Amino acid sequence: ESSDPLPLKSTHWVLIHRLGAATYAMDDLPDQTDALSTLYGELQERVKNGFGAVERGAPRIFAVLPPHDSDPRLEQLLDELGIATVAVEGRIIAPMGGYKLNGGKARDPYEIICHFLHTSMYETLKARVQTLIAVCKRLNIEGVLDRYHAGCRSVAGDAMVIRDVIEKELGIPALVLEWENFDPRVYDEADYRVKCEMFKTIVLSRRCIRR
Repeated sequence: ESSDPLPLKSTHWVLIHRLGAATYAMDDLPDQTDALSTLYGELQERVKNGFGAVERGAPRIFAVLPPHDSDPRLEQLLDELGIATVAVEGRIIAPMGGYKLNGGKARDPYEIICHFLHTSMYETLKARVQTLIAVCKRLNIEGVLDRYHAGCRSVAGDAMVIRDVIEKELGIPALVLEWENFDPRVYDEADYRVKCEMFKTIVLSRRCIRR
């Protein structure tokens, strides 16, 4: 999260997200844990050796919503343009949810199941926005890819509010991007490329102003 250069490509978020969402079977948890432990070790080795998935000093962005479920082309485009996707919105727990798991020591499986409903995407808009702001501050984010899945009413209506609050509270740019999370036929390479190139330019110009 704090490395420069970033050792993780944008496309890796697709694999990590699918690894976590692939199954909820308890019998599979040891294999998933082993895979993540292996990935963690390899990332530590990359950081130690100074390996960069993108060049040092690349714009650090946060992407709203999880990555595409099957089509990594947008993430590949971000890598190609030299934009470092530091994190994506997925299972980020909203601190304003007001739901306490007995001090983090819940044993009842139903409590644990309910806890997943308090990730930022399933919280109220107020809690979601404050969670995203907190994440951006913690990760020193320079821009937000405010993508929204037009077919998902529970999150599509938040996009403009997220942009306005991010830009007002943090003073960083947010690119509102209409996006399809399931149907790869909707992907528009030329349109996304132009918008992401402009977004990168704005992020870098804001960086110069802050300095």
